[in-house]
Parts: sequence; structure tokens; C-alpha cells
Amino acid sequence: MIAVLQLVWRSRTGAIAIALCVLAMALFTWHKLDKSSAVRSAVASYIADVELAAANAEVTALRKQAQALATANLTFQFQLTESEAIRTKQAEELDTYVSTVGADCIVDRPLFERLSNH
Repeated sequence: MIAVLQLVWRSRTGAIAIALCVLAMALFTWHKLDKSSAVRSAVASYIADVELAAANAEVTALRKQAQALATANLTFQFQLTESEAIRTKQAEELDTYVSTVGADCIVDRPLFERLSNH
């Protein structure tokens, strides 16, 4: 066996064939080792893409929630303004009723006429 290898190695064609075989084995080994590296890299890339998509979805949901809260706040402010106006109007109306009652707490005739259950 060794004699055959010595014969093949001494010829130019044999040396080229052996060199090509060694090169092919080296490339195959590199391919196998690089494949696992490529898989790890692809998995890391997929994970990063999924995390980015989740973060984008969360930002979108938070923006929608902020918009809904802003709308609710505007509606609440409007209702608060209306209720303040109604309260002021009722306080003024109450003042007119209180002012028609005399100091001795006797109801006068015009107030008595306005009462519905007299």
C-alpha cells in the first residue's frame, strides 16, 4: 500500500490528484463546521426579527391605547365643563329661591304660588 502511494506521489498527476482529494476533504469539513455556524446565525436572525415584530406590535397597541385615553380625556373634560355650568346655573337658581324667603323664614305669596305641591 505504501509503495503504491509512493508511486502515485512521485508522479505529477498523482500529486495533483492527492492534493485535490485533500482540498475536497478540507472543503467538506469546512462546509460541515460552517453549516452549524450558519444555522446558529439564522436562528439568531429569526429571533431578532420576531422580537422586533413583537416590539412593533406593542408600540402600535400603546399608541392606540394613548389615542383612546386622549379621546376619553377630551370627552371627560367636556362633560366636566357642562356639569360645572349646570352647577353654576342651579346655584344661581337656588339663590333666587333663598332670596325670596324672608328673614323670619316665612314663605311669601309669590313663592308659595310657584311651588307645585302647595
